[in-house]
Amino acid sequence: MPRHEHQIHINAPTEKIWAAWEDIANWHVWSPTMSLSEPLDDGPFGIGKQARLNVRGGGTGIWTITEFEPGRRFVWENDSRGVHSLADHIVAPSPEGGSDVTTKFEASGLMATLLGFYIGKVARDNLRDEAAGFKAYCERS
Repeated sequence: MPRHEHQIHINAPTEKIWAAWEDIANWHVWSPTMSLSEPLDDGPFGIGKQARLNVRGGGTGIWTITEFEPGRRFVWENDSRGVHSLADHIVAPSPEGGSDVTTKFEASGLMATLLGFYIGKVARDNLRDEAAGFKAYCERS
C-alpha cells in the first residue's frame, strides 16, 4: 500500500491556507497537478463535501471529505479503477511564524498493489509539485 508524505513551510497564516483549501473551484489555478477542480455542491466545506478532480496520473474522479477539523485538517477519499485513495491535508501555525503544511497520500486496493511503483512515483511527484504551487499561491501579497 503506497503511502507518501510531504511537508512545507508557508509564509502565510493558517487562516489563509485554510481559505485556499476551501476554495476548491480554484485548486487547478495553483496546482500544476490538476486540470479540473469542480465542487459538486454549494454546501459548506466539511464532511460529505464532494468535488470532481482531474489529477495528473490518476484521471478524473469524485473526492469526498470523510474527516474534518475546521481550520486544521481535512481528509478526502476516492475510489476509482480498483484503487482506494486517501489524501490528508494538515495545517498548523509555525513557531517561526507562518504555517507548516503536511499533505499525505495513501492508496490501497488490488490495483494499488499491482501498480505500487507507478502510483508511488506519481504520488511523490504530485505532492511535491502541488506543495510548491500552493506555497507560491498562498505567499502572494
